Amino acid sequence: MLEYLFIENIAVIAGANIELDAGFTALTGETGSGKSIIIDSIMAVLGEKTSKELIRNGENTATVSACFSKLSKLTVKLLKENGYINDGEDLSENGEKLIIKRILNLNGNNKVFINNQPGTVSFLKTIGKTLVNIHGQHDSQQLLDPQNHYYFLDAFMNNKKVLEDYKKAFENYVKISKQLKLLDTDEEELNRRMDLLKFQIEEIENAEIYAGESDILKARITELKNSEAITNQLTKCYTELKGNDNIEYSAVEMVQNSVKALSQSVKTSEKILHIFEKLETLENELSSVADDIEEYKNSLEYSEKELNEKQERLDFINELILKYGGTEEKVSEYLNKANQELESIEFNIKDKSLLEEQLNKAEEKLIECGDNLTSERTKSAEKLSALIEKELALVDFKNAKFKVNIEKSKYTSKGCNNIEFLISANLGENLKPLAKVASGGELSRIMLAIRSILFLKDDVGTLIFDEIDSGISGSAANKVANKLLNLSEKFQVICVTHLAQIASKANNHLLIEKTAKNGKTYTDVKKITGEERIKEIARIISGNKITDNIYNSAKEMLGEE
Repeated sequence: MLEYLFIENIAVIAGANIELDAGFTALTGETGSGKSIIIDSIMAVLGEKTSKELIRNGENTATVSACFSKLSKLTVKLLKENGYINDGEDLSENGEKLIIKRILNLNGNNKVFINNQPGTVSFLKTIGKTLVNIHGQHDSQQLLDPQNHYYFLDAFMNNKKVLEDYKKAFENYVKISKQLKLLDTDEEELNRRMDLLKFQIEEIENAEIYAGESDILKARITELKNSEAITNQLTKCYTELKGNDNIEYSAVEMVQNSVKALSQSVKTSEKILHIFEKLETLENELSSVADDIEEYKNSLEYSEKELNEKQERLDFINELILKYGGTEEKVSEYLNKANQELESIEFNIKDKSLLEEQLNKAEEKLIECGDNLTSERTKSAEKLSALIEKELALVDFKNAKFKVNIEKSKYTSKGCNNIEFLISANLGENLKPLAKVASGGELSRIMLAIRSILFLKDDVGTLIFDEIDSGISGSAANKVANKLLNLSEKFQVICVTHLAQIASKANNHLLIEKTAKNGKTYTDVKKITGEERIKEIARIISGNKITDNIYNSAKEMLGEE
């Protein structure tokens, strides 16, 4: 059961610590006070989809935490299998708690913690289905579409194996049918497909590409291009120093000529001698630098041929990647699939008669499993119809007749039956489809009757009803209240309601109030008893104007003297 719920910065709720008890708890408050936000918060902590819009205006993060106790065996099993409790622990027996926390962030960095360990939303959704069952107005609308009725019948059916056997038989039949259908395609088209596959396989295999080759080629091309640029620069520098056929005088030659020009005059002046010595040193240094340049240039590995080859290879690989998937790995995957498809076509052409024989056997198996499923569904439909009639009487359908109607239909993944719920809400009326006779309030009560039966097959500890009272009043409201109270003997029942008849029957009562402070809206949740509860029931009955008669009616509904 859900013991407490902590909400921080969710919509109008800045902060709330909500303690919940066993039995039947009613949540009431004026329209817009934030009752739906509490349900949204519970759904968030159970792994349902959330939105950034849930985060309170002006805040960056929001948090919802929940504590569960009296865990079912299935919950404990899932927690053990996923490492959230030790094998030696049994939370269902020793009374330990399951604590779930979900943190929402505006930047999308959302987090989940299960028993203080990091978790995932997908596992949270899995475990959430074993903890709480939420029923809202949307669930009632599902009853209007007969396409959903098989779900309720199959959930009630005891023999799940017959459903699993049918699904396997159907999938096998569809698989073999697709293989034969491919063979029945126009022969010319089939040959074209085989030719294309052979061409693609040959093209990819001859390419001999491997994972990461593009990155290796790009790195080598960059290296070669840098080598080419440096070599060109060194060549130009060397030419300026040492010269070639296109340069009349190089730097070294000009210095040598200067040395020769002064060689005859070095003895005439010490100053000229000093200049002469500098020129000789410069000639030697320039020659040395030119030699160093030549030596370094020769050590560089640059090959225009290699560069062109690498670039052509990279272009070719990029073309293949573009055609077959986007990465080298995807090209390899495409090759495997193409080989499998080609082998399948070639095998099937040779063994078409074998496939036809397999299809006949698959069809026989499908029919057998379909008959078994229809038989089990028919038995379950009779039992479910009788039980729903009894439950309908408890929610003010005194003379209602109910039938789960089954007819044979074509084979689909859901079975080979058309399943539709028929009802006669009043004495003497013929059975008709729900969509044609049920109002909104009637749908809520019918769904409650159906769910009351299916709940007994669930292993959850908590049932939440979000405005199950929509469209009902008077005697029907009293009957629904009694039904919820009866359910609370087996489950923890939490109900958001606008009806005094339902709220007054609850064992516990939480009031949701909205206030405005400093230009902001705040929602508070508190447990009410005694005088506060009498006033809240009176408010629900008549609005904000509470007369003595209304006040006394509220006391009477609560059994207060």
